[in-house]
Amino acid sequence: MFTADSKTYIDEDFDLFFKKFKTQSSTQLSRIVFPLKSVYISHDEETVEHTNRSDWKFSNFDTIKKLITKKSKVSNDRVDVVLAIEDTGVHVIYHFEKRKGLWWLIKTTDGST
Repeated sequence: MFTADSKTYIDEDFDLFFKKFKTQSSTQLSRIVFPLKSVYISHDEETVEHTNRSDWKFSNFDTIKKLITKKSKVSNDRVDVVLAIEDTGVHVIYHFEKRKGLWWLIKTTDGST
């Protein structure tokens, strides 16, 4: 973050943001675009649901056993994080987008089997 001519420009580092997002309920709630679009893929079918802020359930990713995370930079303003749980078939992609210099969760895609 820097200030120039009384204007503040924010360019949040994704890794620092995600470190907070995965462990702090306040960060999760404040950085999700609600209603959150969730796409569920099963046998070539897609189901779309939307979650409101009041229905969001906090998940501390650091407490999930055998969790595998893989970050993919889609562009300078888009990052996908794949969350999988070893030997379970759980496979969820969290889609993040940078808006006005801050990272936001904009969608999830669940391809769990």
